[in-house]
Amino acid sequence: SKNKLGGPLLIPELAQMTSLVDLYLDQNEFTGNLAGLPYAAKYLSHLALSRNQLTSTIPTEIGTFQSITVLLLDANDFEGTVPSEIGQLANSLQWLHFSNNLLSGTIPVEVGKLYQLKEFHGSNNKLRGTIPSDLALMFNLVSFSFETK
Repeated sequence: SKNKLGGPLLIPELAQMTSLVDLYLDQNEFTGNLAGLPYAAKYLSHLALSRNQLTSTIPTEIGTFQSITVLLLDANDFEGTVPSEIGQLANSLQWLHFSNNLLSGTIPVEVGKLYQLKEFHGSNNKLRGTIPSDLALMFNLVSFSFETK
């Protein structure tokens, strides 16, 4: 975190780190997409990629991180929609941040299944529509932000 590391995040060795528990690469200068993440890492708990120059879409494979508790993707240049597969993280995800990107479309209803969420931030995107009604069932939620500057 907070270095000046850069270049494409597509690092073949990273994808092979199947025992990885925490991956903090936030506040650097990484570019490219998330295709090279260690999606086979069964025990990945923290994935912090905020404040880089990452582009493309948030891949549907993000739903394979069954042990993830913290997913920080804010302040990049992600486009497209929030994948519905995010709902597959219902048993573990506690922090979800994707503010300050270029995401569009609606918030998928599957987000309403994330009952463990404590923080949910999606401000400053191009999202539209309604907030899924199941968010009212998120009794652990203490921080919710979807503002636009």
